[in-house]
Amino acid sequence: MSERLIGTAAIVRAAYEQRDVSCLLDGLKKRVSTDVIDAAALLDIATLLEVDGQPEKSSEIQAAALAAQHNFETVYGSGDGLRVLLIKTRGNLMANTPVEFLLESSHTRLLAVYVDAAMQVVPQLPLHDVGIMAVGESEGNRPLLERLDAWKCLWPQAMMNNNPQKIIVLARELLPSLFEGAEHTVVPRTTAFDVDSLRILASQPSGLTYPTILRPFGAHAGNGTRKINSASDLADYLQHTANERLSLTPFIDYRSSDGLFRKQRIVFIDGRPFASHMAVSQNWMVHYLNAEMEHHSDRRDAEADWMLAFDDDFAVRHASAFREICQRIGLDYFGIDCGELPDGRLLVFEADTAMIVHALDSPDLFPYKKAPMAKLFRAFEAALHRRHCPPPHRWEPLNNPID
Repeated sequence: MSERLIGTAAIVRAAYEQRDVSCLLDGLKKRVSTDVIDAAALLDIATLLEVDGQPEKSSEIQAAALAAQHNFETVYGSGDGLRVLLIKTRGNLMANTPVEFLLESSHTRLLAVYVDAAMQVVPQLPLHDVGIMAVGESEGNRPLLERLDAWKCLWPQAMMNNNPQKIIVLARELLPSLFEGAEHTVVPRTTAFDVDSLRILASQPSGLTYPTILRPFGAHAGNGTRKINSASDLADYLQHTANERLSLTPFIDYRSSDGLFRKQRIVFIDGRPFASHMAVSQNWMVHYLNAEMEHHSDRRDAEADWMLAFDDDFAVRHASAFREICQRIGLDYFGIDCGELPDGRLLVFEADTAMIVHALDSPDLFPYKKAPMAKLFRAFEAALHRRHCPPPHRWEPLNNPID
């Protein structure tokens, strides 16, 4: 039996719009103050705490919720649309495909089943129409993805991204191997080092070429990331880092002719590209939140032009690169962060099935986003409908463990 959630999309939207969520939090706390464990209330509280900047407390409460219950339901709109099964795992908002945001404007019923690497049998699944393998790539998720890959032939046929091994290969240090010999796409090689090995390499006369990018192994969103321009920069980084494993990536200058850096996020749904956002910054390490797009009308104008002309301009110029990307990654749904190189090739920074894709930005500041994001969301829902095979069924798992 599933427990009903307020849901990630509704909670994050309330926080994003800076609404007072204290009443919501108080109501959830009252639900968990009784003797009966309300796992759905606990999971919603965990989401509230994460967006409030309390990740440790959020993780603790999420663990308590999932110890009590593995199945949860979120209803969108009237709830009379598809019943969408979501295979996901514990973690923060970037641990799983952001289906909650993709379906926010739909009428679906989202049936989330949480799994972990300790499970010895395929879990029983609720009644559903179509499913999504939502567990994202990370070092922590890799054992689970390996187990899910062993189970992939046992899931229902109508399952998007039902190839966990291909999700594993999206890891930053593995992805470049998919693009060896690619003509239109550049994916810089990333190499993992322990700190001592990196010190030894750096001490050799021809050990490192600068500039290079150094980050904690498995890090995302720029956490701990630094451009290393010299041996002294490297020595300083190594002196102050507490991380034992680091990733090294060659720095490629992708500035546009105006001297600004542009990073585009593109989502692929059944091989078709969709614009998600473009961040413009003076800083080479571009993230939408640090680009301060809300403070620069000229950068918003540039993003608007890019998004609204995407199908007739960017997607046409990079059609060959998009074909390479879809053929080599081979998943039904994924996103990339990329930039354009002066020679016309596409520079891919990373690819992932769990990139945050949303329509939360202020319609007053970003009115141009409404139509492209609605188009993306409709395409995602249409992809689910294409996989729906009536009548709906209850799938019974095998009772034997998978070795």
